[in-house]
Amino acid sequence: MKQLLLSLTLSLLVASGSAQCVSNLLNLGPDTAVCIGNSYVFTAGSTFLGYTWNTGATSNSISVNTAGTYSCQTLAYNPTATNLISNGDFSLGNTLFTSSYVYGTGGSWGLLSNPGQFAVSTNANLTHNNFPSCTDHTSGTGNYMIMNGSSVANTNVWCQTITVTPNTSYVFSGWFTSVDPGSPAQLNFTVGGTALGSVFNLSATTCSWTRYQRVWTSGPTQTSATVCVRSQSSASGGNDFAIDDMSFTPACVYNDTVILATDTLPIVNLGADTNICSGSTFTLDATDNPSFTYTWNNGSSGATTTLNSSQSNLIVTVTNGFCSAMDTIAVAFGSQPNVELGNDTTLCPGDVIVLDMTWPNAAYLWSDNSTNSTLSVSAPGLYWVRVTDNCGIKYDTINISYVVYPLVDLGADSSLCDGETLVLNAAYPGASYLWNGGSMDSILSVVQTGQYWVNVQVGNCIDRDTIDVT
Repeated sequence: MKQLLLSLTLSLLVASGSAQCVSNLLNLGPDTAVCIGNSYVFTAGSTFLGYTWNTGATSNSISVNTAGTYSCQTLAYNPTATNLISNGDFSLGNTLFTSSYVYGTGGSWGLLSNPGQFAVSTNANLTHNNFPSCTDHTSGTGNYMIMNGSSVANTNVWCQTITVTPNTSYVFSGWFTSVDPGSPAQLNFTVGGTALGSVFNLSATTCSWTRYQRVWTSGPTQTSATVCVRSQSSASGGNDFAIDDMSFTPACVYNDTVILATDTLPIVNLGADTNICSGSTFTLDATDNPSFTYTWNNGSSGATTTLNSSQSNLIVTVTNGFCSAMDTIAVAFGSQPNVELGNDTTLCPGDVIVLDMTWPNAAYLWSDNSTNSTLSVSAPGLYWVRVTDNCGIKYDTINISYVVYPLVDLGADSSLCDGETLVLNAAYPGASYLWNGGSMDSILSVVQTGQYWVNVQVGNCIDRDTIDVT
């Protein structure tokens, strides 16, 4: 698996070299805008070796929420640039480089029988009986450098001093593989004795070449540098590896700039939900800035819209660039208040009647100057109410009477002579009657001995009187 490990000491000036870099491969995208308070992420992609933003960030992306100009400079490997390392593919054998390892002296398992030794060969198995038959990274038949790893950490495996140009960014890279699965090597790059980035660990899989690379920038007056591959492992077993195609080339430098603007969030307030009269129209105004875009759910595209009785819920979205705000209003369509107190009525003593004129979004005024939607009545009189809403004013009146007990008095018990008649009179204005004999007249003529009673009803009020006649 190819790994990309980065370490930057960047002045980030355009590298000089003998090969032309590809036209700018960095594209941060078009200028854009965000709503104030929100963030926007600019990304430079993940294929470059190093990133430097004008914010100071060195990641491949930045998240910003302030309007301004943002720029990024990236570094990339240039495969066509002149390699400043001599004999990086070891085609010239054990020449033009130095190592703190010693060339193989031989032993029971072959040329590299002892730790801390190296050899240049076309096949790892030719240098150690237990090494697999790994071949070089490129052709399969060329030379490469094979190590029986030392157990002493911080040991330079391979070094070379090269000529560099001041203030120039370079890519230092090489191909690596394990030749023994045990305790895979732990390596890093150094320039002038200073490590470039963190240690990289080789895979335990043998004969599987992986490229590792770092970016380094020369100083303002620097003209030479000693570059090394250093072993950081202290394992006494395993830690056997190989390197090939070492490269130190001027990097390609790419730049791009993008502008971020910020838009203000529109302020939208259609007001409280409301009622309007049927047949009327109602104008809603969402104006914040005339240059903003207005979109209503009734199809209107202006800052204002007029409702008709077929619309009940209006939604407007106001857009300013990348910022949008929305508001909703519910509109009910009604008619003039329905004011009906009912027919005049008669109540029994102690009764209470509640007159209720509740109407949506209306105001009330009663004959006693109260302003509630209901009125409790417990005394006779003429009562009126005025109900007002945005559709008009309506009145109604009711007369409430109370009956006075007793409703009937048949008099004292009485005695008659044979042939005499006693007339019982239960008459009361507006009443109905029921005698114990079934008569429903207001008067009953009595000619026989007996007990007589009558129910007299006025409205819901009922009174009874009884008389004994002998």
